[in-house]
Amino acid sequence: MRPPGTGTTSATSPVGPPPPSQGEAAWEADLCSVDRARVLRALVWLGGHHGPVRQGPEATDRQYESADEVGLVRAVRARPGVVARLRVLGEDEDVWVREAARLAAQPDDATW
Repeated sequence: MRPPGTGTTSATSPVGPPPPSQGEAAWEADLCSVDRARVLRALVWLGGHHGPVRQGPEATDRQYESADEVGLVRAVRARPGVVARLRVLGEDEDVWVREAARLAAQPDDATW
């Protein structure tokens, strides 16, 4: 193990455990849950950086997502229930929820 502060990371390097393997409806259910942890997990995933899909040798590097993974997040973001819920959460009194919802509603990878 490297000593703290000596490793390298990139903006696309995954941090923490991978998100759960679930479909569009389950992600929307998490976003609409009364369980704050599930809501925040969904917001972090929705607001995360997804794409562009890599080709060639980079395609096998785990720091890059597959086309299916990128397609899933884009499909979830486009669901009418998710769009509506992000609007509501974007006005939440909890600053963590509010800011995460606003980022998820307008992610920086949306133009790819």
